[in-house]
Amino acid sequence: MQRNYLSALVNEYNILSNLKSNTVLYGHVSNGDYGGTNNFLTSPTSGIPMVQQMGHPDVRRIGFTQSFTLKLHNNDIQSGVWYQNNTFNYPTRLYEDGVNGAHATLSGFKKGTGATWWADSFNSNTFQFYLKDVWHIIPGMTLEGGFRSLTQTTHGGTSSDNTAALASTWGTYYAHPVSGSMTSSNAFLPHFAFDYHFLDQHEFYWDIAENMRTYDYATQTNGGTPWGGLGNAQNSAQQVFDENKSKLKPERTWNYVVGYRYNSALFSGAVDFYHTDYYNRLAGITSGPVNNTYSAYLNVGRETMNGADVLGTIRPFHGLEITNSFSWNDAEYKSTAVPYNGSTISLKGKHQVFYPKFMYKANVNYTYRRASFNFNTTYSSAMAMTYTNDVKVPSYWTSSLMASYDFGKIGHALQDLKVSFSVNNLFNQNYFGGLYGTAAMSGDNNAILYQAAPREYFGTLSAEF
Repeated sequence: MQRNYLSALVNEYNILSNLKSNTVLYGHVSNGDYGGTNNFLTSPTSGIPMVQQMGHPDVRRIGFTQSFTLKLHNNDIQSGVWYQNNTFNYPTRLYEDGVNGAHATLSGFKKGTGATWWADSFNSNTFQFYLKDVWHIIPGMTLEGGFRSLTQTTHGGTSSDNTAALASTWGTYYAHPVSGSMTSSNAFLPHFAFDYHFLDQHEFYWDIAENMRTYDYATQTNGGTPWGGLGNAQNSAQQVFDENKSKLKPERTWNYVVGYRYNSALFSGAVDFYHTDYYNRLAGITSGPVNNTYSAYLNVGRETMNGADVLGTIRPFHGLEITNSFSWNDAEYKSTAVPYNGSTISLKGKHQVFYPKFMYKANVNYTYRRASFNFNTTYSSAMAMTYTNDVKVPSYWTSSLMASYDFGKIGHALQDLKVSFSVNNLFNQNYFGGLYGTAAMSGDNNAILYQAAPREYFGTLSAEF
């Protein structure tokens, strides 16, 4: 369960006839309850070998954007800044399961109840400046050039850890406590783009950009961040973090894409090719048994990615639309000596984890008066779930079917009465439908796969009053 509150103040002001200012001030508050059963702990009163482990995140964001647009003949010059402060608090509490039933999953989480196992607190400050010029060369043709400056500092981590105090009653185990700060910064990230609309229905474009990824953060037990899931009882998370801080560098990419689009009443099509060069590729790597996993967060060096997308939509007659799309992606690591567990491992030529090489999707949509029907199917090829590619998630197909009918207004009070029926996993395929966590370097003892749901039926009746 999650609750979100968002507010903003927006001001648009024409300073001059050709100079426009746009200001946005915003605030965001989010909180909720996330968790489930932990069967590696024990409810101390009932003695049941499981507990309800819940996280209670509290997120508060405040920030602003300020931009200026100056129009000069055939040029649109744009500049602006963005600032955001983000506060993230995440206490994890334990709630007892009873002999005759588990703890309620949608209630019973009032303040002061439960035992706090550990709590995290982070604060980040992000600032970005940009400047760009859009040149309208001729009608339909634009050339864009500019750059961004970006800096972010995040500090925080574990604010409390009660593992030792709860070990004798709840059976708590090492929870990877860690705290510290990380900064990512780059003063010049260029971007160039070209777009040409011609002969009414055609478009050609290309785009070149350098990007930097700021450091992610999450809870101390989740891998994939500089603070997440590090170390073990013998080699503390804090020690691993302190060693990494001097070694890690922000991940950067150079991205190149070129493409073409066509659109008409009968047919729409698109094709593109892209290439990405990764520098300082950062990777979360999980090791250890299910009840005591730990992560490493490493710089695995260079990675290159080549890919292409093709999409076509045909509309043979009114109401019927058939779309087919195909994607190819070849992402390979380039490093020959990744430091891991006291030695080095070569990842050269290994494919990126959790990334299928081929994907295909077909979608058929038909609308007749107030009735509509939809069928779609998706294919995903096998993908590596370890960095050495020795274990892979099998390929799979999945399909769904949906039909709906809109009765419109009925009587004086009931409006937009609509009934719909859908079937997910139409052919009852057996496949892994989800991943949670980070990949292992090798081997299949990493519990991160989730079985997809079997065939499911859903019916909905909706109306407006």
